[in-house]
Amino acid sequence: MKKTAIALALMAVSATSQAATLTAGSTYDMSINTTGSCFAFGDCTTLVDNVAAGAVISIATTDDGAGGVNFSVTSATDMTYTGTPGGLFTMTNIGGTGSVDAAGNISYTPTGRLGSAQFFAYLGTPAWNIDNVSPNQAPGYVGFTSGSMTNQAFVDTDADSVADTWVAGDTVAGATLDAGLNATIVSAGTIGSAWQSFANTPYTEVWSVSFTDTTPSAVPVPAAVWLFGSGLVGLAGVARRRKTA
Repeated sequence: MKKTAIALALMAVSATSQAATLTAGSTYDMSINTTGSCFAFGDCTTLVDNVAAGAVISIATTDDGAGGVNFSVTSATDMTYTGTPGGLFTMTNIGGTGSVDAAGNISYTPTGRLGSAQFFAYLGTPAWNIDNVSPNQAPGYVGFTSGSMTNQAFVDTDADSVADTWVAGDTVAGATLDAGLNATIVSAGTIGSAWQSFANTPYTEVWSVSFTDTTPSAVPVPAAVWLFGSGLVGLAGVARRRKTA
């Protein structure tokens, strides 16, 4: 009885750990859900701007050699945030790469993400998540993680109404991939110089995501085909014997 209970417990643990990552060699749709997702200039816990319904990032996975996967983006729908200070904020041309390790920890660095703000057309469509101003971020695209991230804010510390010091800003926390292939990934950065007067403004993003396996199923070969093939082999053998005789 004890052995049975232990075996069942081990099976449950094994199933849970296997379900907490993605399968190498597969394709998935990563859907960004309207509930629980946000973009904010500041802390996402105080201002929630939902991403447009139907935002999907398609990925293809490869084995990382350690029980998890690496992935690359194969296609993505446009994303639109509503209610931002710039009105509708739309991001296009989303790409990038990432990983999901054996424990379900997710890392994703989106590239592209050309952003356009409804009320600030003069800004054009620069890349959104390139922070080249704050001291804690090497110039380049700011990524997402299922862990936590803290941005930095450039503030006035000597009461002369001029920002002079970088300080820790807002922190957002994610959640690792669960057995149902749901997770929360977060990003926290500072708006880069491409956004002109908005540069140095801290922002946070939270994505509530779910993964759906879209790998095409293997098409089974009908039994009749196998029988036909074996029949041809048999006829070839008979023909060979006749020719020899």
